[in-house]
Amino acid sequence: VFEAIEKFSVVKTLQAIETCHVVLLLIDATQGVTDQDAHIAGYILESGRSVVLAINKWDAVDAYQRQLVMRSIETGRRVEVEILRKGEGITLSVVASVFPEALALDLAYRLLGIRVADIEFEDHRSQRENPQAGVVISEIDPRSFLAGIGVRAGDVIRQINETRVLNTEDFKKAVIRYRLKPSVVILLVRGGDGYYITVNL
Repeated sequence: VFEAIEKFSVVKTLQAIETCHVVLLLIDATQGVTDQDAHIAGYILESGRSVVLAINKWDAVDAYQRQLVMRSIETGRRVEVEILRKGEGITLSVVASVFPEALALDLAYRLLGIRVADIEFEDHRSQRENPQAGVVISEIDPRSFLAGIGVRAGDVIRQINETRVLNTEDFKKAVIRYRLKPSVVILLVRGGDGYYITVNL
């Protein structure tokens, strides 16, 4: 029964390719490109149709694998994309742009397991130096490395690697800057005492 359904599905797919102008080729992220996907992609190219490649079930891929893919796309990296249509190839050069700063705080939560906020002066009057320098940890994932070593909400981050952190904007820029590194060193302040902590990303 399964083979009959599969054969019918392929026949209908090939018929649909013949009658359309643009084909949406959907790849299952949990399986990668299968022999069947490659066969259909070859048929699309031979038929001269334009193709849009989409990845389905991206959310079902292991978080570690997703992070590897995200980190592999560096800002400024040039990616060559070859488009074949009607037997002729066109190569386009695409340059990866800057990581969106709007996503930096979510990235920090995925990498470090923390959410941060700007320091309110009244909340940290006892801080040495500038009481407004740094960001306060507002939430921590209890499964994260930092939670495991005793970091808690209310602790202050003043520096990531060599980048001084004065506010959430500085924090976001530092997270984006170091997201591809294997580890970062964080200067954490609690009650006026500073601690340097190495965190593997």
